[in-house]
Amino acid sequence: DIIVFRTQADEVERAAKELRGSLPDCLCVPLHGALDKDEQREAFAPTPKNYRRKIVIATNVAETSVTIDGIGVVIDSGMSKQARYDPAKDATVLRVGLIAQSSAKQRAGRAGRTAPGECYRLYSEEEFAELERDQPAELLRTDATAAILMVLQQIQRQPEWIS
Repeated sequence: DIIVFRTQADEVERAAKELRGSLPDCLCVPLHGALDKDEQREAFAPTPKNYRRKIVIATNVAETSVTIDGIGVVIDSGMSKQARYDPAKDATVLRVGLIAQSSAKQRAGRAGRTAPGECYRLYSEEEFAELERDQPAELLRTDATAAILMVLQQIQRQPEWIS
């Protein structure tokens, strides 16, 4: 079975639909954060006998802490949608960007967990070497104002006996 990493939910859905049309003997399933739990379960279910293989098209939601039995091939685009603070807009925005080396290693680790596996990166070894080693912490990439205000609001609501 195969897992393909794409950048965002609409890309995942479009790719799964196109593959279903061109590979009728393969089960092509999306996996992203906007799916409900039942829809996500389909990616983790065993490949039905009437299909030659399962192809999971996923966002970075499948990058860590996920084992999909039977995945032997990872196809890594090297891209993901990331939250970043845009000072010109004074807001956190989602932008497509390069992943970090640590993310690439996590993606590669989705193959070979329950069977032998390989990872095909759609970028060169030189490009991999130029990636950031680790993704900066979200606190450093996004505007923390809303989180800080929420904490302050919770502190004000605490009953006196807690302090």
